[in-house]
Formats: sequence, C-alpha cells, structure tokens
Amino acid sequence: MRQTQEALARILSELAQKRQADEVIMAVGTEPAIQAERLRVAKEAEERFKAQPFQTEADFAERLRVQRIQGEAERVRRVDDVQKNMNMQIATLQQQMREMEAKRERERKAARRTQKFQASELRDLRATSAQAQHATVAPIPDSVSQIKTES
Repeated sequence: MRQTQEALARILSELAQKRQADEVIMAVGTEPAIQAERLRVAKEAEERFKAQPFQTEADFAERLRVQRIQGEAERVRRVDDVQKNMNMQIATLQQQMREMEAKRERERKAARRTQKFQASELRDLRATSAQAQHATVAPIPDSVSQIKTES
C-alpha cells in the first residue's frame, strides 16, 4: 500500500511538472487550439491519476475482503477436518469398547461353564466317594467266623 502511494505521488508530481511545461509552451505562443487541447489532455490525465487512489483503495478493500473470505473458508475447513478426525477417533474407541465388552462377556460365560463343570465333577466325586465309604464300612462275612458259629 505504501509503495502504491509513493508511486502515485511521483506520478502526480510528474503530471504537475508536465502541466507547468505545457502552460509555459502555451504562453510562448504556439497555436491556441493545440495549446488548449494539450491543456485539456493534461487535466484529464491528472484527474484520472487523482481518481486512481480511490480505485487503489477499492482494489485493496476488495483484496482484503477476498482474503477474509478465504481465511474464513480455510478456518471452516480446518474445523471440519478436526471434527471428522475426532469423530473417527470416537468411533474407534467405541468399537474397541464394544469388542472389549464382548470379550469380557465371552470370558464370563466360559468361566461359568468351567465353574459348572467343576461343580458337577465335585458332586460326582463326592457321590462316588460316599459310595466307596459305605462299601468299606459294611463287614465282609468272614468264612472262619461262619464256621465257628456253626459248630
């Protein structure tokens, strides 16, 4: 912006010098119609250059507006990217939690089956053990004692 203003100031200075030179030439005595045309052209050029700062400011304002719009679009894109990334991470964590819960449930069921199996084995062992104890408690008839009682 500063460079533009400096360039504009130089151009305006050059135009002023040219206009002064044209006025000097007209004063010297050249043809009045040519002098008037040169003066008119110089004034038009000066007016165009004077109007140029407004155009430059308008261009600057437009560029600034476009940059702001682009910056906002970039910010929105980044926010969307962050949101998508977070959503993917949340989905991954939720999936891992579901898998861990399913694994824990499978382990719980396997532990219950093992516990039931061991309990039934223990019942069977106790029942078998009780039968074996009753069988050893009952006296086996001794053939010698039977003979003595017969006599």
